[in-house]
Formats: sequence, structure tokens, C-alpha cells
Amino acid sequence: MKRTMSLMMAMLMLTSLLASVSVFELEDEWNEEAGGRAGYEVELLGTMEPRPSVTDISGGVRNAVDVGDTINFLLVILNSGSNPITELYVSVDVSPTGTSTTVAGTDTPDGAVCDDSSNFSSGNPVCASTSFAAGDYLAYGSYAVRNSIGDPLVWIPSVVGEYTVTISLDPGDQDTDLTNNDLVFKVIVRDWYDISLDLTWDMGDDDDTGENTGIGPHDFTLSAVVDGSAEWQPRNVDLEITFGGTFEMSDSSFENVLASDQCAAGASTCSYIARMGTPTSVEVYHNLSSQAEPPPTPTMADRDVPAFQTAETWSGRIEANASVCAGACGMYVSAIILNYLSYELVSTDYGGPGGGHENESVVNEMMEVNNSLDDRNANNEDLLNAFFGVYHDMGVTEVTVGAVHSQGGRLDAGHTGLYANIRLCTPHDQNTQYDGGATGESRARREGPGKHTTATV
Repeated sequence: MKRTMSLMMAMLMLTSLLASVSVFELEDEWNEEAGGRAGYEVELLGTMEPRPSVTDISGGVRNAVDVGDTINFLLVILNSGSNPITELYVSVDVSPTGTSTTVAGTDTPDGAVCDDSSNFSSGNPVCASTSFAAGDYLAYGSYAVRNSIGDPLVWIPSVVGEYTVTISLDPGDQDTDLTNNDLVFKVIVRDWYDISLDLTWDMGDDDDTGENTGIGPHDFTLSAVVDGSAEWQPRNVDLEITFGGTFEMSDSSFENVLASDQCAAGASTCSYIARMGTPTSVEVYHNLSSQAEPPPTPTMADRDVPAFQTAETWSGRIEANASVCAGACGMYVSAIILNYLSYELVSTDYGGPGGGHENESVVNEMMEVNNSLDDRNANNEDLLNAFFGVYHDMGVTEVTVGAVHSQGGRLDAGHTGLYANIRLCTPHDQNTQYDGGATGESRARREGPGKHTTATV
């Protein structure tokens, strides 16, 4: 009985409390909480360009940029709220790490989203967009930050080093969580080193497409140059030039280079080795960790060293072998960087004292390193193609008999000469040699229908 009374008293007290609270007050409170959670929210998720540079455990760097590259600022910005955003400004700053010196960035915040309809002096609108819909990515997930005149903001680094990139969003009062509006990351700028090749037809390819037509002979030129953002000296740069397809070895050539064993008569391909540079005495080894007295001097030797940013050229010729082709055929010339030597600092960890290298765990040595690739591989090879067609045509133009080469008439008994004129209709530029003869058939008719004698000649 006492327990029943206690429950009844509790129910009466709860009823009295709820009666004093308006239903409309509860509804308004729920709406305010829901609106606070999903009303305005903008997020700076990341960048498409530039990307943060990352150094792995081996010392390699991913997402580094080269000196002289043109860097845009492409941002991934999401409106994750439930309301459209009508005001959003973007600021960018690039400074050498550890300094406050700005080398690139926005002089004034970029109006990514705003309602100003005026234009900059160059005609670009102040506002890139007037509204940013809920749930959308700004500019489809790749918003290009603009400079003070409305053009894409660019950074062209000229000095090697580590830079700090700071990107900030300012949505005014149209945001709830302000902790996801900024990005700060490092970008490493490095020098780049390149050896480029270029094959060109001397004639017949005015548009430089690398394609030519006809049996030839076709003359071509190979050009190679050492380039980079800073001067460097690769050594013993070997280039491999290959002839292939339906070509004639005896009528094809490449100047002043060594032919490999592949250039035997009848081979389907033929390769040559060309080397850049001139003989020069250079360092080839130096132990920087040696504590010997006196210190060891660098080891010198001769290497073929090309001049920086000075092109070297070679000439060649290729001609088709029409005698082994019928119909559509082709031939090609290709060139590729085979290998080169660079002179680099190499650190070797021998695992602690007692390793037999001056009792040093890490030995630093300047030495030559063999390479087959450089920093810009797209121009490490090139290709020329030549296409041609071959057809064969021989015809009998006239048949005569007898000593007077009569084209018909009565023949006397006995031996009579039979003559045929055969014409070669194959084009002269195919340079095709033919070795053959002709066979024929003669029929002698006797009196009476359907009576004849056949003899092969």
C-alpha cells in the first residue's frame, strides 16, 4: 500500500512539472539545437596543388616541386552545413620555413564567395561565386585561388629550400566549427637536372609530328642537350639509336658512332651507341671521412663531359627495303638515354666501429653513380616513323612471230620464232630488282572446226 502511494505521488509531481512548460517552448528549443548542429559549416579539406612534401625513411621526397615550376593553389572546400554560404574569403601565404618573409600569396583575401557585383581593373569579377550551396564542393572540389586582379594565383619558386604554406578561410559569421578553416604544411623546392633528346626528319615533316612517308632515303638529325635549374656535369652520357622495321642496312647510316653487334646484315634491327661530351680530367673518387694525415687527395681520371646547355647533334639516314615488302610497310628510328654517370656524395653505414673503414660507422664518399633516368623522363627518348607502300606489276604488251615480228598471219612449216614484249610497271623509286623469265603457250589450228595443236614455249 505504501509503495503504491509513492508511485502515485511521483506521477502527480511529474504531471505538474510538464503542465508548467509550454509545448511551443520545447519545439523552439529543439529547433535551435538542430540549427546549431547543421546550419552553417564550411571545411577546408585539403589541396590538389601544391601538395605537402613528405620525406620517407630513405631520404626520398614525395611531392617536391622544382625550381621554376608554375604552382597554382587548388583547394578542396566543402559546405558540410545545411544552409548555403554567401560569404567566403581565402588567404594564402608562402614563406621560407622559419621566416616571416612572404615570397608568394594573396595581397588581399580572395573573394571566393560574396555578393559584390563590381569588377577588378582587368575585368575579372571581385567575387568568384555569389553562393555556395549546402553539400557542395566549391568549384567541383578544385577551387583556384585568385590574386588581387582576379587571375589565378601562382608561385614560381626560384630558390631551393623548405617553404611553409599557410591557407586560411574566412566565412564571416557563416560557420560553426572554426578549427577546420586553416591548413599549414611544408613544401620542399629542389633543383632539377635533365638530359633531353630530340629526333627530327630533315625533310618531309614540317609539322614535327615524327612521321614521314615514302621509301626514302630519309635523312634525320638527333639532338641532345644537358639542362637543369643549376649547372651540372654528367659524364659518359651514352645514347642508343635503333633502326627497325623494313629498312635496308646497306643504304642506312649513322655518323661518327659505334655500331653494336645487332647491325649484322639481315638483322631486323640495328643499334648504334653515341656518346656526348669531350674527354675531360675530373674527380672520380674522394673519401671525405678519412682521418689520415695528410688527408687523401681526390682521384682524377678522364671522362667524356658534355657542356651545360649546349646541344650536340648527329646525322643519320634510313632507307626502306622494298624488295621484301608487299603492300603497306614501315620503318623507324628511335633514340633513348642508355646510361650516364653522376658524381655524388654517398653515405654508407658500416654498422659501427671496427668495420675496417677508419673505424667509422658512417663513411661519406664522393663517387660516381650509374644512372639511366633523370628528373624529367618524358624527354629521355624519341621516335621517328616512316610509312610506305610497295606493289609489284609486270605485263605483256605485245606478242609477235617470225623474223619480221609479225603480229599475225600465215606461218610456214618449220621452226618459227615467238617474241613477247614484257613491261615492268613497278614504280622506279621502289628500287626493286627482279630475276625471272616468261613462259607462254602457242596453238596451231588445222583444217576443220575445233582441231588444234598446243605447244608450250
